[in-house]
Amino acid sequence: MSGADGDEERWIRGQTVWQAWMRAALNRGRPPHAVAWYGPPGGAADRLALVWARAVVCPAHHVGPADACDVCRRARTGVHPDLAVVAAEGAIGIDAVRELEARALRRPLEADRVVFVILGADAMTVDAQNAVLRILEDPPPATCFCFSAPGPERLLATVRSRLQAFTVRPVARRDVVSFLREQGVDADRAEVIGDAADGSLERALRFAALPPAAGAADAPSVPALVESWLPDPARSLDELELHYRGLRRRAADPAGALAALAWIETARQDLEHHVHPRLALEALAVRLKVREGGGPSWQSS
Repeated sequence: MSGADGDEERWIRGQTVWQAWMRAALNRGRPPHAVAWYGPPGGAADRLALVWARAVVCPAHHVGPADACDVCRRARTGVHPDLAVVAAEGAIGIDAVRELEARALRRPLEADRVVFVILGADAMTVDAQNAVLRILEDPPPATCFCFSAPGPERLLATVRSRLQAFTVRPVARRDVVSFLREQGVDADRAEVIGDAADGSLERALRFAALPPAAGAADAPSVPALVESWLPDPARSLDELELHYRGLRRRAADPAGALAALAWIETARQDLEHHVHPRLALEALAVRLKVREGGGPSWQSS
């Protein structure tokens, strides 16, 4: 997780309904055996999963900042003996789940329950999900499981049926803009990023860290554009998106900006579907140059 893990209050802004649910569930003394939070990777769903897990092992059931007490701080830093977190870095295989299963057979050492968190649970292989299913069907006593995933689609139906699931709602645009202003982002840029963030503070902060970008018309040629984008295509597309959203907001060329934003999204989808980056970026560069410069230049810069 990012360095902002210790400040969950800002990361889960706009999710107060789930914080209230957590407090109510813990005050009843019967937290669900297995829950799932659905939302964009790296965003509020992951943070809510971690907040929930820490609240379960915390004797005071703190819901919110990770430094509320010594137990919460130890849980955040990964040294609490009754909290285990698996974060997806590629596929999550059966070996990782078997390690959790072995730990689940032990009694809690400090807390009332042992809590297991799988962030990016959609990255579990079928074998791993079947292993999780066996645990969920016959759970050891005093255990809780918590998953986060972009959505339920890549989880087996048999696994989904055993989870109490929640979908994280997008943060309201005005709250995203307010959040950015609190971080020192100037008003105009905060408004543009608010349009681009899609209700995600994670995405908003990623955009806020980008330098001002130029449009395609400022590059001498298509090859020059492509070469400038290739080292980090995802970042380059983010920079371009901010540029054209700014143009649209200023009404400098609203029709052209809308077309450019659609082409940028097409390039993103091409990259997600494993189109060669150079081909995807060349197609985008040609479209932008034709729109802005009257025709592509294939001369090297």
